[in-house]
Amino acid sequence: MSLDEELRELIREVVREELADQAEAAVRAEIMRLEKPRRWLTVAQAAERLGLSQGGVRQRIKRGQLDSRMLDGRRYVDMEALQRRLSALLP
Repeated sequence: MSLDEELRELIREVVREELADQAEAAVRAEIMRLEKPRRWLTVAQAAERLGLSQGGVRQRIKRGQLDSRMLDGRRYVDMEALQRRLSALLP
């Protein structure tokens, strides 16, 4: 193998390693973003998280069991308030 070919192969290897490192960092960042708990969820997101239907979430909002706010025509559920309520119920 000539010096030129060896150099090209070395460059390819370095580039592959750098791309792999960048991809791994991007995946880790995305996992952390997805795992980070969000305070405000849409009704659909809250329903999925709580194992309820969207109607069930709306009923609990109407009864005052879930705190929510409207923003730009969408209703958002305050998941931190729910967590505080649940924590207060536990000894």
